[in-house]
Amino acid sequence: MKYINWVIVLACMLVCGQSFADEAKQQFDGLIEPDELISVSSPIPGVLDAVLFDKGDRVRKGQVIARLKSGVERASVNLAKVKYKYNARRLERNRELFEKKLLSQMDHDDIETETRISEMEHKQAEEQLKLRIIHSPISGIVVDKNYSAGEFVQEHVVMKIAKLNPLKVEVILPVEMFGKVHKGNAASIYIAGYDEHFSGKVNLVDPMIDAASETFAVQVTLPNKKYRLPAGLKCKVSFSERNK
Repeated sequence: MKYINWVIVLACMLVCGQSFADEAKQQFDGLIEPDELISVSSPIPGVLDAVLFDKGDRVRKGQVIARLKSGVERASVNLAKVKYKYNARRLERNRELFEKKLLSQMDHDDIETETRISEMEHKQAEEQLKLRIIHSPISGIVVDKNYSAGEFVQEHVVMKIAKLNPLKVEVILPVEMFGKVHKGNAASIYIAGYDEHFSGKVNLVDPMIDAASETFAVQVTLPNKKYRLPAGLKCKVSFSERNK
């Protein structure tokens, strides 16, 4: 009798395991998207002096992608620098007089204050100049260029940059799969026109079910080091219960 019971239990385990395996091997529709899509704007209004990249170009994080005309701001930096250096020298010259009691405390304080103010004005002028240089916040591909040199910008998007390594795959799963796909699970991505499948990893499982469609979203991270795959492709995705 015990033997029969064990056989029944083992059979149930195998059936349940096979059921999950069959569901996990199902293929679901997915859409490959950029990992990030950044709209880069100018922090201040001005006339563009140069836009250094075109659509399709690769850029690195922190790289200068555009500059605003900055003649006035550069002159302000130079002027503030001269004033600060003058006041610094003046303070140094008068420190010895102050130590010898040949300069009053009030006069010394005035000179010291003027020096500190000129130093802050110099730093402020440098920061204003930096605002006229636009850097890329990510490494990626320029997917849209909206302005060219000579055009005026004011809180508008100068260009859009997409991070294509890694890519992300958005998949919508039926409610029956909820609890069977977890963050860290391996995923296989199949794309029409490619003779191979690509490996990814589940990065996010939406904890909310959409009541109207009885579905939930899953996001898969797809490595793309050599930029072999473009964003925007439709694909099929299957999941494994093992972690990658």
